[in-house]
Amino acid sequence: MSLSFDNLEIAFKHQSNRELRQAKRLFKIFSFPVLVESGPKWINIALRWGLPIKSIVKRTVFHQFCGGEDIESSYSSAQALANYGVGAILDYSVEGEGNESSYKACFDELLAVIKYASDRPEFPFAVFKCTGIGSAELMQKVSQNQVLTAQEEEEYQRFTERVRA
Repeated sequence: MSLSFDNLEIAFKHQSNRELRQAKRLFKIFSFPVLVESGPKWINIALRWGLPIKSIVKRTVFHQFCGGEDIESSYSSAQALANYGVGAILDYSVEGEGNESSYKACFDELLAVIKYASDRPEFPFAVFKCTGIGSAELMQKVSQNQVLTAQEEEEYQRFTERVRA
């Protein structure tokens, strides 16, 4: 079956009426820029304070945009979508913690995720955040053609090797 958004019945057949109503409510909330801009900040504050909102976030925003918390649960979601002709984007979007060991750990996990998905047609491609495997500040300096220190040159070399891998 080929997916076409010209026919909404086919395009959204994999979702129940309840799921579609929930998505509509969520996107209606997203139509208010102030909520979109300040929402993540308030969610992080509430989580730090220990307020019981994690389950609400998981049932709403996370459910709408994420297939799972790990590769196995994401694969289950991708399989369900594939049954309706919908491909999934495998998005490993972890930020590095600003040090070499965190960039290396993120890179190692990224390779494992891509290897896992490489022979599964439900994941036609994968994406990742460059800031998971290298410094955002360093990338900015490079993009602005600023002079790098010897240490930054080494860091940039490791970053480009990771991207190529």
